[in-house]
Amino acid sequence: MNKLTKVKSVKKNNKLTYTGWFLICLLFSWGNTSLGFIFLMIHSLIYLYKNRKSLKLKKIIDKKICLFLILFIIWSLISTLFSYDKKIAFSSLIVFSILLVVTIFETQILITLKKFNYKVLLPTMSIGITISVLYIIYNYFSTDISRATGIFSGINDTGTLLMVSLIFVISSFEFLKNKYRYLMLVPGILGSLAILLTLSRGSFIGLIAGLITYSLRSKKHIVIFVIIIILFSAVIYSNPKLNNRFFDSITIRENMDRIYIWLSSVEMIKDYPIKGVGPGNFPIIYPLYRHDYNQKTHTMSFAHNIFLNMAVETGLIGFMLFSAIIISILIMGIKIFNKNALSRGIVAAFMSVLVHNQFDCTILKFEIGVVFWILTGIIIAIYSSDKNHKVT
Repeated sequence: MNKLTKVKSVKKNNKLTYTGWFLICLLFSWGNTSLGFIFLMIHSLIYLYKNRKSLKLKKIIDKKICLFLILFIIWSLISTLFSYDKKIAFSSLIVFSILLVVTIFETQILITLKKFNYKVLLPTMSIGITISVLYIIYNYFSTDISRATGIFSGINDTGTLLMVSLIFVISSFEFLKNKYRYLMLVPGILGSLAILLTLSRGSFIGLIAGLITYSLRSKKHIVIFVIIIILFSAVIYSNPKLNNRFFDSITIRENMDRIYIWLSSVEMIKDYPIKGVGPGNFPIIYPLYRHDYNQKTHTMSFAHNIFLNMAVETGLIGFMLFSAIIISILIMGIKIFNKNALSRGIVAAFMSVLVHNQFDCTILKFEIGVVFWILTGIIIAIYSSDKNHKVT
C-alpha cells in the first residue's frame, strides 16, 4: 500500500475526477464551481467507500492539520446544538464539512496527475479566465451597471475570483518555458482592467497582498511588482470614478459601515463567547445588535471579517481552531514557496483571498469557498507529498 491508496487505478480508470477538475478549472473564474464539485464529490464517495478499510487519513495529510480540521468540525457541531436556529446551523455545518472533506481529499489526488495538470488543466484555466474577463468588460461597457460583475458572480465575489485568476496568470507565465507563455498576457491585461471595473477595494488590497507575496522570490519580482502597482495607481488616479472609490476609501468616514458591523460583531462575541451563535446564524442575530446610527445595514449576512465571523458563529474556541488551521497553512505555504512558480502562485493566491476576507467573507459562499479550500488543499497536498518523500 503506497501513500495514496491505489493512485494508479485513479489515474487510469477515474473519469469523474478528471471531469470534475476540468469543469472547475474552466468555470471557476465565471463564478461556478458547483458543477465540477459534484463530480469530485461523487468520486470521493465512491473512492472512500471502496477503500474504507484500507484508507488511513494520517497517510494522506499532515497529522497536525488533520487534527485541527477534525476538532474544528466537532466544535462547530457542538455550537450547532446550542444555536438559535438549529436547522440553518446544521445545514451550514453539513455543507461546510462536505466542502472541506471533498476539496482536501481530491487535491491530494490532483497533485499526482502531473501530465493532466500541465497539458489539460493549465490551458483550460487560461481559456476560462479569458472568456470570463472578456464577458466582464463587455457587460460593464454595454450596460448601465456602476460596478462590474462576473458571469455567475456578484461584485465582491468577482473581485475575489479575479485576484486568484491574475495571480495564476502571472505564475503560469513564469512557469511555462515555451512560446505559448505569451498568450497569458491576454487574460493578464484584460483581467487587470476587469478587477478595476469591479471597484472592489477589498479585492484590490487582496491583489496587492498576493503580488507582494509572489514578489518575495527575488529582486526582479519586486521591481515588476512596483511597476504593476504604479500602473494600477496611475489608472485609478486618472479616472475620477476610480479615484473617488479607492483613494477616498482610506478615510475612516468612508469605512464606517464596516466599523459598525465589526463593533456589532464584538458585542455578539461578548454575549456568546464560548459556543457562539451557531454556524450560519450571523444574519439572524445581527439585527438585534445593529447600531441605530448605522442606517445602511439593517440586515447583514456576515461580519465582513472572516475571523470575526468565525468567533461570532462558533465562539472563541472555534475562532482559535480556525486560526490554528490558517496559521498551519501559512507555515506550509512558506515551506513550499520556492518549489516552483506554480507553488508560489498557489501560496500568493491563498494570501490574497485571506487578506480580502479581512474586509469581506466571500469564502463563506459556496462557489468562492470551493476556490479557497482548493488552494488550501493544494498547499497541504504539496507539503505532505514533499514531507513524505523526504522521509522515504
